[in-house]
Amino acid sequence: MVARNRKNAFGFLKTLSEQPAPALGESCILAWAQLGRVVNHDELNLVLIKLLEYLGRNELISAIAFTELVRLAAARKTDPRRLLEPFWKSLAYLATKDLVSHPRMSEVIANLLQISVHQLLLLIQSHALPWLVLEGKTEVIQMIAEARQETDTWRSIVDAPNLSAILAVLLMQQTDDMEAYVMSRLSAISPHFDSLTLTELLKLEPALTAMELLKAAGEADETRKACVSCRLLSCRIFSWRCPMSVGSRLILIRLHCSDPQRAHHHERQDPWRRQGKAQKKGPPNRSLPPASHPQPHGKADRTV
Repeated sequence: MVARNRKNAFGFLKTLSEQPAPALGESCILAWAQLGRVVNHDELNLVLIKLLEYLGRNELISAIAFTELVRLAAARKTDPRRLLEPFWKSLAYLATKDLVSHPRMSEVIANLLQISVHQLLLLIQSHALPWLVLEGKTEVIQMIAEARQETDTWRSIVDAPNLSAILAVLLMQQTDDMEAYVMSRLSAISPHFDSLTLTELLKLEPALTAMELLKAAGEADETRKACVSCRLLSCRIFSWRCPMSVGSRLILIRLHCSDPQRAHHHERQDPWRRQGKAQKKGPPNRSLPPASHPQPHGKADRTV
C-alpha cells in the first residue's frame, strides 16, 4: 500500500511539475523536497533531477530550490556535495548542457557546492562529457578543456576515465554502422579524430571501456542488454592481440542469449574459454605414470 501510494505521488507530482503555470513552481519544489526526505536511494535520483531543473528558472524559483536542496541535505544528515555525489551520472549533463546559452544553473549548482564553475566542470567531467559528445556540445566541451588548462578539446576526451565513459555511451546507441557513427561524433568535436579509427581508440583503454559497457548492460532492460552485449562482443579490440577475460566473455554471452540452452552452447564454443582451460591444464607430464586409484593429498606416487 505504501509503495503504491508513493508511486502515485511521484506520478502526480511529475505531471504537475511539467505544467507551464508559474504559480505551481513553489508548491512543486516544496513537495519534491518533502519527498526527498523519505524516499530510498533510487527514488532520490528523480527528486534531485527535478530540484536541479528548478535552479535554471527565474531568480525567485531558483532561490527556493536552492534553499530546499540545502535543507534536504541537512535532513538526510549530509551536505549538498555528498548529497549529489552518487547521482552525477544522471545529473552532470543537466548541470552543463546549457552552460553557454543559460549559465544560471551551472553557476547556482557551483554556489550550492561552494566551488567555482571551473571546479564544478572538473568534478563532473567524466559524467558530463559522454552526453556532451553525443549531443555535439562543442562549446561546453571547450569550456571543460579550459578548466583543465588545455587548449585542445581532444585532450580532455582521450583522458583515460573520460574516454572509456564516452566510448561506452557512443557504443550503446542504435546504429547500423557503429564505427562510422562513433568516429563521426568524435570528429564533430575535434578534427584530431579524423585520422584515427575506433579500434585504435578502444586499444587505449580496453579494460575500462569493457567495464563501462558491462555496467550499462547490467542496468539495462532485456532489449537493451542484448544490444550492449552485442556491441562489446563485436568490438575488434577483443581479438587475439587483446582478449577479454574468460569471465567477462561468459557474462556477455549470458546477457546476449536469453535462452539458457543457447547460452550454454555458446559458452562451450567460446574459443577464449577453451584457450583458458588449455592453459590451466598445461602440457601432460610424461614422467609420471597414470595412477590406478586416487592418491591421498601429499602422498602422491612418484615412482618413475
